[in-house]
Amino acid sequence: MLVVAATLALVVVAGGGGWGIRVAAVMQPRPTTTPRAPGITLVSSRQLDLPDPFLLAAGRRYYLYVSTAFADSTHKNVPVIADKAGHWGHVSEALPKVPTWALSASAGGATWDPYVVRLGHTYVMYFAPQLSSRPPATHCIGVAVSGSPAGPFVPVGGPPLVCQTQLGGAIDAQLFYDPHGPRGAAHPNYLVWKSDNNNLPGSGPTTIWAAPLSNDGLALAGNAIAIFQPDQAWEEPVLEAPQMAEAPDGTDWLFFSGGGGFFTPSYAIGAAKCAGPLGGCRDTLAGPLISSNAQGSGPGEETVFVAGDHSTWVLYNPWHTGELQALLRPAEAARIGWNRRGPFVAEASRFPPPS
Repeated sequence: MLVVAATLALVVVAGGGGWGIRVAAVMQPRPTTTPRAPGITLVSSRQLDLPDPFLLAAGRRYYLYVSTAFADSTHKNVPVIADKAGHWGHVSEALPKVPTWALSASAGGATWDPYVVRLGHTYVMYFAPQLSSRPPATHCIGVAVSGSPAGPFVPVGGPPLVCQTQLGGAIDAQLFYDPHGPRGAAHPNYLVWKSDNNNLPGSGPTTIWAAPLSNDGLALAGNAIAIFQPDQAWEEPVLEAPQMAEAPDGTDWLFFSGGGGFFTPSYAIGAAKCAGPLGGCRDTLAGPLISSNAQGSGPGEETVFVAGDHSTWVLYNPWHTGELQALLRPAEAARIGWNRRGPFVAEASRFPPPS
């Protein structure tokens, strides 16, 4: 039996007009009793790699978006799979066309790190396609919109939303909603991302950035601010996949992946405490939350998901699990609990259904 303790938390919930805040009694689980097996397999495939999984609940369905996949002969830019009453459907294309400045999967490019949020009646996707005219391969952040979570998403015209070519590019974008942030409840949106310094030797350490974002999510509304860099040995040389989340006590935390890179066993998932959506952030944990374990090597490229029952999860990619012994990564999920010290890996029985 799962033993839980009650705490009072501020929870972000989807409403008819967009996003809002309400107070809910959230039940916090125990720390996991199986730290060598922390994850639940959401989706695995013997035909398709599932890198950088991002999960959205909409219309009583789950939508799982992933980056341009290894070994995908159909050349989808952003594959998406919908959960239909507990059964994952066929893979479809969420982003049929990339921006004019980007290289499509059919032309040999790769689109990374899809992140989708509903703002009013519009679904907004952030993604990082490869620039079409800049060697070496460099990615910058674009934005696209759709009336449906399944797409098709249509890129917004103009230049990239963020493109730090002097720092190797920009990837891993997330919209973080914080009505208690420095811009107040009238302007609650912030963009968080990573400069891809490891792609450009000599450009400095990989860095996490944040900037105010317009209410429609389509444009920056202020200057970019560096909020976090590697400050523990295990986080070197690559720090990426920033995901900001609000803890039950109202503090902001930045989840991230770090280590030798997504293809190495040293890759792992950590968390840092932040002063707010524009930082700064600092490590309070002695090491990673999730590292290589019996379920997989190099777990990382995580995204944060808050379910309809208010439980917090991280989705991530290990290189193998008990269900899949191949170089095709599954989408795993680990339960996150919260206490006075911050996040911890919690006991998980099953993943909650969409609501």
